[in-house]
Amino acid sequence: AIAARGPDFIVECGASAVLAPMFRRVTGVDPERVVHVADGAGVEKLARLAREAA
Repeated sequence: AIAARGPDFIVECGASAVLAPMFRRVTGVDPERVVHVADGAGVEKLARLAREAA
């Protein structure tokens, strides 16, 4: 259902990645556009993806 909506990216926020690894395996979802944000590196990746999508 999520892949059918064609999201630019999928973001999971929290201390540990639970959903992000599962979303990366969903057919139709670009695994490079699934981001787990728990620290500065995650924020930087999300910011980069947002700039690319704009």
